[in-house]
Amino acid sequence: FFELYRKRIDFIRIFSWKSLRLGMKVVSCEVFMSTITKRDLVINVTDKISQKGLKIRQQDVQVIVQTLIEEIADSLVHGNNVAMRKFGIFEVREMKAKIGRNPKSPDSAIQIPARHGVKFKPSVEMKEKLISTMPILPRGEL
Repeated sequence: FFELYRKRIDFIRIFSWKSLRLGMKVVSCEVFMSTITKRDLVINVTDKISQKGLKIRQQDVQVIVQTLIEEIADSLVHGNNVAMRKFGIFEVREMKAKIGRNPKSPDSAIQIPARHGVKFKPSVEMKEKLISTMPILPRGEL
């Protein structure tokens, strides 16, 4: 059980942890998407590099990941797009000014100013990989 948890098999949410611990058949599961944190990313990268025979500490990988994130953010702040082959493109987009409404009081309009935002556009390879590895299952089927 703990080895599965450590490997972060997060694509299955088990509703009955008690039945899992007792070794019973788990009946109710559903597929969902989880979030991988920066810490999880550091652990996964460290493990994969270690499997290739290279010795590297998690602290070193943490510095590398943080530096990569900072470089991407700096490039976007300066108005540059960031393209990574076989992954995708981070694009800076200008969002127009618009009028927003509060659902609780729809008669009052709020002016939302124009601003810049970041959009991620996945590459063709990433789209194909997602389509081939993540089938959409109807609720209750697994």
